[in-house]
Amino acid sequence: MADKTGKLGLKYVVANQAQKEVTINEDLNILEMLVQATAKGVLSTPPVNPEEGDMYIIGDTPTGAWENSTVNSIAGFLMGVWNIVPPKAGWRIWMDEGKAMRYQDGAWVEEKKADFPAGIPAGGKAGQILVKLSDDDYDCTWQDPPRTSENSGETVTTASILDKIALWQPNTTYYPGDIVYLESTKLRKWYYCREMQDGSSSGVSSSEMPVFGDVAGNETIDNGIIWETYDSGAAIVTSMADRATAANKLYMARKITLAGVVSGSASFNGAADITINTTSTTV
Repeated sequence: MADKTGKLGLKYVVANQAQKEVTINEDLNILEMLVQATAKGVLSTPPVNPEEGDMYIIGDTPTGAWENSTVNSIAGFLMGVWNIVPPKAGWRIWMDEGKAMRYQDGAWVEEKKADFPAGIPAGGKAGQILVKLSDDDYDCTWQDPPRTSENSGETVTTASILDKIALWQPNTTYYPGDIVYLESTKLRKWYYCREMQDGSSSGVSSSEMPVFGDVAGNETIDNGIIWETYDSGAAIVTSMADRATAANKLYMARKITLAGVVSGSASFNGAADITINTTSTTV
């Protein structure tokens, strides 16, 4: 028959044992330490003037009365002596500083961190978030953040409205003056619908994306639509009035009236009629 319990190491009282009270008191002291266990902190050296019932977790370099004790053991000052109990996996203790600790993998770990994953899951990409897979543990995975529709309150998992507007789309009607981006280049480059090959006021893009020119000024033919490549930060200059008209930038016909002998130059943005007065020289 074993002389003590397997988990807490409490001594059994045997038949005809003398001074049974000694064994019982020792067992009560261990129970006093471990039932609803609390500790004042973590120390490697015992305090000079401990009070009855004081408990500590023994630190990495035990000294003094704790010198031969196992690191991370629980030390309780009861009946004028230090009682040392090595912890076992799963034991919990409440620290006076206000946090719960759990003993696992050979160390005391703060309870709320004990179930955290050992590391961040592999994978993921810019803009994604970590999502818990269950309420019961801390297993998580990378996912795209949800987008919420303001009108319906439903979560939108497809491309955003902004992408639908800004990114080139197949089988879509475009007009001179339209600007699109590509998923591959985003804001580093953009593409300006300059005109249609046949001179019409609009065109429909191909069912498959064409290979857009990468160099600024390149032209890309997209089912009759002429796209011009621009680098980020470049400005569009429309020099031809007919392009401005096709792009609906001119809302009514405008004219420039010249009289006499003209020298120099004048600018015209289509916003209003312009009359340039000049000096006529009679020969």
